[in-house]
Amino acid sequence: MGFCSLCCSVFSTFCLCYAVEGFIENDSAAWYWLLGGGLSALGFGAFFLLKAKLANDLSEYVCAKIRGDIYEKYLSLEGKSPLTPQQIAQLTSEGVEQLRLYYSSYLPSFFYAMLAPISLFVLFCFFSYPVALLYLACVPLIPVSIILVSKWAKRIFSTYWDRYLSLGGAYLDSVSGMKELLIFHYDEAMQEQMKESSEEFRKITMKVLVMQLFSTTIMDMVAYGGAGCGILLTLLYMDSGNISPYIALFMCLVGAEFFLPMRALGSAFHVAMNGASAGKKVLSLLNEPPLPEGKETLTQMGPILIKGLSYSYPNGKQGALKDLNMKLDKGFYSLIGVSGSGKSTLGGILSKKLYGYEGSITINGIELSDISSESLHKLVGYVSATSFLLNKSIADSFRFYDPNINEDKMLSLLEGVSLRGRIEDAGGLSYIPREGASDLSGGEKQRLLLAYNLSNPKPFSIFDEATSSIDKDSESIIVSKIKELSKLSTVLFISHRLQNALSSDMVYVLSDGKLIQKGTPDALKNKTGYFKNSLSQEILSEEVGK
Repeated sequence: MGFCSLCCSVFSTFCLCYAVEGFIENDSAAWYWLLGGGLSALGFGAFFLLKAKLANDLSEYVCAKIRGDIYEKYLSLEGKSPLTPQQIAQLTSEGVEQLRLYYSSYLPSFFYAMLAPISLFVLFCFFSYPVALLYLACVPLIPVSIILVSKWAKRIFSTYWDRYLSLGGAYLDSVSGMKELLIFHYDEAMQEQMKESSEEFRKITMKVLVMQLFSTTIMDMVAYGGAGCGILLTLLYMDSGNISPYIALFMCLVGAEFFLPMRALGSAFHVAMNGASAGKKVLSLLNEPPLPEGKETLTQMGPILIKGLSYSYPNGKQGALKDLNMKLDKGFYSLIGVSGSGKSTLGGILSKKLYGYEGSITINGIELSDISSESLHKLVGYVSATSFLLNKSIADSFRFYDPNINEDKMLSLLEGVSLRGRIEDAGGLSYIPREGASDLSGGEKQRLLLAYNLSNPKPFSIFDEATSSIDKDSESIIVSKIKELSKLSTVLFISHRLQNALSSDMVYVLSDGKLIQKGTPDALKNKTGYFKNSLSQEILSEEVGK
């Protein structure tokens, strides 16, 4: 499209020059030349507007497609992405925009810059071969200047994007953890850390700007210097009578077009470096190998049989789980153990948050690795101490879990977890908790999450430390509601607190990834071993702490 615009511009200039000659020599044909030049100029303007609209529409479509691909890929990786959510947000906004500029600005400029000087050289050869050769000889000096700074620019832009993404993520992490920083008096140290990171980013940004200014200055010197030399030589040939004044006027007006496309390419080069760096980030995400996905559809929950299960984290020195054998059916199962014993690892495997286990896990007779994640997630619910509360009204959040729920059921569920009065005082079902549920206590947050999950209970529910760091009243409410839920479904309750397991039907005790005890709570309380000893110590320590 740029070449077509150039043709219109050159032709209109040629017509105007001959119109000037006609008016000076009283030639009636001057009006035809003037009309032709005017129509060419109008055509050039209309074509330019059409080109801009088409390019804008196409680039918007492509950007939307890339953003959609990034989002779908991030979801498909289920938290295993090499980039953090903050980095994904930055990449889908500014990163995709830089990539758009690369394809919509740099690549068209590249082909235009190659074609335009050669075409003008051929045209100028009809008028003056030496002048055409001088113009063409000066053009390569611009890409030479680009090459001189390319390696420096490539290194700077790569570092710029790495620092930009890491700085944004670090800043958001610091803001979200501000309360903890203040509690432990680490806020000033973190502030100094952020100052240092910001200063490093400022320095590298200044390097980017200096590099851009330096290369732009060189390109301007080459472009204006080459155009000046061409105009001077044209005037010399006109003075010697080898070129008519009107052809000389045409060549002087059009001569700059030798350099403008390459000059535009040089300016777009900086966009290209930034876009190429952003493109590498996008490709690194999109080229991530997909998670292993089963093809079997799980239509209903059945017995869960675990045989010889072992699991090791990537680069882990020891196995997180070792030769585990368990059976889960309808009822309330507690998984007990100290931190690091492998409890959450098992929960992650059963909910398909973790992949690559050894041994066998079958659900209703189907191997877990063969079950599709989509069908599994319809039957398995997962609640943890870090589960996310939507920044929506209470009513909208309930509808997220169950689109068909009515307000009476919402209030009944809130009543069941002792939150109805608290929610009604805060504004009722239209109440929107603050971001991160900062206006709710830990116990209130967990009880609200439980109410949401109870609105559309799954046949298999995993509660991973759902009662950690909350008050005893909330803990008692949650455990009692989970007990009710287990009458109709399978519940795996993961906790380090042994007293929570006393309401369960079966207790599994893990230590260092191994199953060391199993049985009913009453049987384990009367059997010498980890459960009996740890339960006694837990009760004693709580009585001393009163």
